[in-house]
Amino acid sequence: KVKIEGLISGKGKVQNPGSKMIITGDFDTKYLRLNNDSLGEGSINRFIYDNNTTNLQAHITNPDPLHKIDATVNIYLDGKHTDNLISIKAQRYYLDFLDMFLGNLFSDLQGFITADIDIKGPLDRLNFIGKARLHDAGLKIKFTQVFYKVRDAEINFREHELDFGVLKLTDTITKNTATFAGSIQHEGWKNMFYDLEAKTDGRPMTLLNTKEGDNAAFYGHAIGTGSMILIGPQSDM
Repeated sequence: KVKIEGLISGKGKVQNPGSKMIITGDFDTKYLRLNNDSLGEGSINRFIYDNNTTNLQAHITNPDPLHKIDATVNIYLDGKHTDNLISIKAQRYYLDFLDMFLGNLFSDLQGFITADIDIKGPLDRLNFIGKARLHDAGLKIKFTQVFYKVRDAEINFREHELDFGVLKLTDTITKNTATFAGSIQHEGWKNMFYDLEAKTDGRPMTLLNTKEGDNAAFYGHAIGTGSMILIGPQSDM
């Protein structure tokens, strides 16, 4: 379920109130949050909503020249259409917005993303298709509670799949590295199936950094070498 919060101001026009209502306008947003993730300020231009067809169109931008996002929206809110399309171009945008998709596996997402992504299909099974490049990224693996920096790299959004390719992770404590590879299959970011592998690059690095509150049966701090494979559905990894 999508939860949107924030403030909106601007000018709008309502024609034919009722079943054939049409709303047009241009708006600005502040303190915008999507599922508790901050999206900051933005502008919504060329907004058109046709209640007869349930078609909504808009052009969305933000005012930050260093962390830009530009999106065009053409969707149908009745849920019956498969030709919904949201096209997003991001330039060094904040990476933490991916937490809504990857929050079951990672936390403390840091860094930026440059991307060209189309979001298309039925609203309850949207597909993300495109490429994204990570900049100055970092993340914490929830199972081990270890934070790693991620070397700049490209990841691919394919139909029903997020392909990480091969990522190089750096332990912020030992400064040693590991190689992370694999993908996540999904159905509109539901029913996820993980196929991931991580392997240290020969020198010991932090592998575990949990406290009793994280897992009372198995916790502690460990440094070493080795490999890990995470495979299976989200409900039974």
